[in-house]
Amino acid sequence: MLQGRYSHKSLAWDRSVLAIKRPNTAVIGPYAPAQFNLGLIYEKGLGVSRNLVLSYMLFSLAEKEITPKSADDSARVAGLLTPEEIEEGNALAAQWKVGMPLPS
Repeated sequence: MLQGRYSHKSLAWDRSVLAIKRPNTAVIGPYAPAQFNLGLIYEKGLGVSRNLVLSYMLFSLAEKEITPKSADDSARVAGLLTPEEIEEGNALAAQWKVGMPLPS
């Protein structure tokens, strides 16, 4: 269901699923569609524990690379967070580099 509705490409979905199955590997890289999909997955808690800070971080990373849609999603999730959680999400996004695993 998510693949057809949200995925920009099947590669994005494949990378998103792999990042969940193997969280200690950095499979999303700088690939914004995968970051976007993971943001949705963590926002909704689909197969993972719901984590709005991580969702916000992922949407923020995707926002740097692709469509304004990511900015809309980032703003929507920010509306659910405390100022401290937004600050934490921004710090995580600033610290994350290609090759790093996702924070837990």
